[in-house]
Amino acid sequence: MGVLCFVADLPALPPETLRRLKQCWLQLANYYAVAPPSSPPPPPRRSTALGDRIALCYVFFDRLTASRHLKVAYSPGEDFDLCRFHRAVGSMPADAFLPDSSTLDRCDTKLLSLLSDESIYSWSSEDIARKIVVLTSSLPLEMDAALHDSLLGAADKCVSVEFLLFETRSVHLRHMQENTIKFVRSISDLDNCSISACLPG
Repeated sequence: MGVLCFVADLPALPPETLRRLKQCWLQLANYYAVAPPSSPPPPPRRSTALGDRIALCYVFFDRLTASRHLKVAYSPGEDFDLCRFHRAVGSMPADAFLPDSSTLDRCDTKLLSLLSDESIYSWSSEDIARKIVVLTSSLPLEMDAALHDSLLGAADKCVSVEFLLFETRSVHLRHMQENTIKFVRSISDLDNCSISACLPG
């Protein structure tokens, strides 16, 4: 199993959507904590420790600096810590939603700080696949050029990114679909990037 890193774009996630996501993360963590290991530990001594393969980050808008910041709420350690993960999910701000977040700094540019030797690359060796799942309801028309170049290099290090778009406002579905099409075109040359959409309800 590779490393799975969730990045929640809090300014673009309505409270109800965030609440459901938190429930999903907790259920995933609970299942992961009791799931048997994919392969038995090497003899002669069996270990009951579970390797840590989940990371949780979120983007929030700092009103003092009028800019977005990326916070790592849970980073993988040597062994998975279910209690620490539950605390990380529970401590995520519940009042970070901004209805006009599309007019602010874009979330995708904050991925640059993850694609560095100090963050996601330090969570496992280079031969282990790592996947970043960005959860948002707002996409830019095209990917930031600096991030685009970083993702080209990240592909060689087994890092992929999936943008999971929550279409929360049905009245704007057509506009969002147009933006999504333009964004997909901007990442069409990146084999390690994809986008999926979740319809309301």
